[in-house]
Amino acid sequence: MLVSFEASLIPEKHLIKLLSDKQKEYVLTFASRYLYTFDKYISGVKKQHILKIYDKTTDIKDSIIIHKYMEYSKNLINEPANIATPKYICQKVKRDFGRNVTVRVMNKVQMAKVGLNLVNAVGAGSSHEPRFLVMEYMSNEKYDNKSKAKTICLCGKGVTFD
Repeated sequence: MLVSFEASLIPEKHLIKLLSDKQKEYVLTFASRYLYTFDKYISGVKKQHILKIYDKTTDIKDSIIIHKYMEYSKNLINEPANIATPKYICQKVKRDFGRNVTVRVMNKVQMAKVGLNLVNAVGAGSSHEPRFLVMEYMSNEKYDNKSKAKTICLCGKGVTFD
């Protein structure tokens, strides 16, 4: 699905203008979940779902960004295991993320030093060396005054195994 953000080009009386920001987020969430398909390896005509959001509010822009990267994650985990190896995932993430995102990749020696022994144990059963990916996002726009910024930690796991 392609999510695009456009300036308000429709009349004020249009339904989306009558929705609250929270309702618009629900519509975006439902649409992005319902319309998602992974058809990269399917031949023939592919459906392209386009969801256009006609709104200028910051909250909706943030939601669009979140859903864009949710789709990115879904596409990444739907790749076959012979393609989405730990090395492939780390290289792709390092290439695709740049601005405001620091990407660090730990190899098995570095993981052992910090005590990630279980990840190394699972990785020992694979022909591909395990990697541990750390992504740190620093927002410049909203939190110019770092004393007001809250630290938020989101943890997720993605285990590839062939």
